[in-house]
Amino acid sequence: MSTKTKDDYLPIEIINATVTPAAASAIERAGQTVEELLDLHRQGDWGNLTDEDGEVCDRALMNGSTVKSEFFTNRFDRVFVYTAIGEYTQVYLPDER
Repeated sequence: MSTKTKDDYLPIEIINATVTPAAASAIERAGQTVEELLDLHRQGDWGNLTDEDGEVCDRALMNGSTVKSEFFTNRFDRVFVYTAIGEYTQVYLPDER
């Protein structure tokens, strides 16, 4: 019996992705792209989440649930990437959820 790890469930499939206008603007102002953040998230990089929250995301990924990443742009705007595995992905600012 083999034990699966987080890496066995990567990359995360990004489907039905939406980005709020405010998040898109913050990312663009920082000279970055949404794709950069989605690529990190897709690879299981939970960004600035605490270790405990990252472990919760690891378990959720393996259970096919929901995962969230938290990133700071180059201008220090906080951006979340949220994925309901197999359903949708949202990119938004903290005050938009």
